[in-house]
Amino acid sequence: MASSLTIDEKHAAAIIEMMAELGTGDDVPNSGDSGTKGKSEATTRALMMNNGFGNATFQEKKDWSGSVIGAYPPSLGMNRPGKYTHRGVPPKDLKGSKGAVVYVGSNVQAGPINSAWILAWNVPRDGSPNQIYVKTGPNTKYGQGKVDWDSIETSLNSSKGESYYRDDGTGAEASAKINATGNSPGASAVFDVSIN
Repeated sequence: MASSLTIDEKHAAAIIEMMAELGTGDDVPNSGDSGTKGKSEATTRALMMNNGFGNATFQEKKDWSGSVIGAYPPSLGMNRPGKYTHRGVPPKDLKGSKGAVVYVGSNVQAGPINSAWILAWNVPRDGSPNQIYVKTGPNTKYGQGKVDWDSIETSLNSSKGESYYRDDGTGAEASAKINATGNSPGASAVFDVSIN
């Protein structure tokens, strides 16, 4: 298994393009909240790309603070993007926008669903740096109801603004980046498969 705090070189161009599409977030309306010492809502605007061998299907979510506006994309077609917005509204969501999603798919074309991709993010309300984390692996380990969310949150809490992970067994890999500052950052991720 390979993990790093920087995105994989082969995903860099796609990540840069997606971050440009998302923009800085400065134009996103913010309601603010004078009742919480000037802290405002935190919003994660995410764009995911599936570069795998088949559809990646939404399986599960985790909201530590905040919730999705609308719904997560039910599936990501091959070479197709999917967007979502996740928002933490004070005073209910004290930690801001902090959550994760799991998508599953195959590591071979028309094969069984045997791989999982996890994307986790944290946009704190207190102005601390934004964080992003990815993990991949077999669907048997990260299947519905099997994710160790405490472990994912611990890894997210020690992450930075970029993340890469590759699972040697399945070949599933992911890269992700989030704007380091701001309360409405763009976050982008590439889900991929690389069989050696």
